[in-house]
Amino acid sequence: IEKYFGKATTVVHEFFSEDIHVDVSIIPPHEEHNYYTLVTTGMGAFSMKIPSEYQEDGLPSRIELMMCLPPEWNPESKESQDLARFPIIESTWLGYGHSIQNGTPYADNTLLAGCVLLGVQDAPEGAAVCKLSDGSWVGFYQVIPLTENELEYKIQHSTDEMLEYMEDVDHVVYFQRPDTKFE
Repeated sequence: IEKYFGKATTVVHEFFSEDIHVDVSIIPPHEEHNYYTLVTTGMGAFSMKIPSEYQEDGLPSRIELMMCLPPEWNPESKESQDLARFPIIESTWLGYGHSIQNGTPYADNTLLAGCVLLGVQDAPEGAAVCKLSDGSWVGFYQVIPLTENELEYKIQHSTDEMLEYMEDVDHVVYFQRPDTKFE
């Protein structure tokens, strides 16, 4: 994490866990990235069961998630670690292009109501995977929040088609960003 994203100055520790212990490392804005980077640590302790039809693709069975927030974000706020448990709770797996619906906007002041997992953004080559000492590896995915409209478009079409319309949407999450208009 430090090699590719920067040094975490704060770690939000989980106090109780029934399964895996998930912390969130917070890397403050620095010279290369004028935004906060939040990275889960501990989600990769759970090995997801990748369906057999995807196993030959070399998809990681262990992953960590990251999200980038603007420099004015308040690092004292508490971020949820619920998404890190999604594969355990739902007995499923997560990978590139997977989306998770919240059902309603995350807060009254945003249209964002779910997310999609993409490859790591604004990082050097090699940042998307970490090889462990036992020879296994952990993949990293960028969490990009979406509006209900964007989620619906992604579900009806594809992640790649949705992204064609979202070229102007930054990987740094701005909670008041407008909804994407699809033609």
